[in-house]
Amino acid sequence: MSLNGYWEAERSTGSFSAALQNRISVLVAHQDSVVSAGLAAILADCPDIAVSRQTPPLSGKIDIVLADYQTGNAWLDKSRSSAPNIPLEPPRVVILTSNRNECDVRSTLSAGAHGYLLQGCHHDELVHSVRSVARGARYFCAAVAQCLGESLTRVLLTQRETDVLQQLIQGLSNKAIANALGIAVGTVKAHVKAILEKLQVSSRTQAASLAVERGLISSTKAPPSAGGKGTASQLQRANAPVPQMHWPHPQ
Repeated sequence: MSLNGYWEAERSTGSFSAALQNRISVLVAHQDSVVSAGLAAILADCPDIAVSRQTPPLSGKIDIVLADYQTGNAWLDKSRSSAPNIPLEPPRVVILTSNRNECDVRSTLSAGAHGYLLQGCHHDELVHSVRSVARGARYFCAAVAQCLGESLTRVLLTQRETDVLQQLIQGLSNKAIANALGIAVGTVKAHVKAILEKLQVSSRTQAASLAVERGLISSTKAPPSAGGKGTASQLQRANAPVPQMHWPHPQ
């Protein structure tokens, strides 16, 4: 889904007809063409929503991007990296995905997503989420809201503890984890002890099982290594169908 020319179109359009100006402009950017067509059809039935599956849309503006997990995060990454040169407010991103992994949900919301829905939601909820986000609110479906609420009641792991836990899930020994992360074996032991205490379990196996059950480790992230070549999630986002943005400079 190309972003080229979006900001130029936004700036050059000037004013729109009264009817279009008050409508919510939604770009459906889901990689699954069947899902994309269905989403567009549902939203097109709403008189207050203008839908497009191409960039830039006919209205010349985008209020909301409705995207799958990978494409939505690519939009967020590109917007964030180009933020110093953005003369206009970027579109708000609503994610529609089957991914309910706690770590991935938290990461996406921290990146700036305004909405998070799970595939299979009722079409009324889809429309409601778009309207809510257009008004400036954030919208999470019930399952995601519950996931976030439960996460607030737990002691969070540090980034390094998360890295160690990810290696534990792979079944690595303390020495292997130390080699993979480029840290001392004693440091690994200290992190493992902290992980067991925070998760309130008594063994490495229980910690790994609980982490998978709760989604404490990203489902799109490759185990970290001392080589530092980036995570699978970062590589996926880099290869997502979102080319470089070309931000116009204010006159």
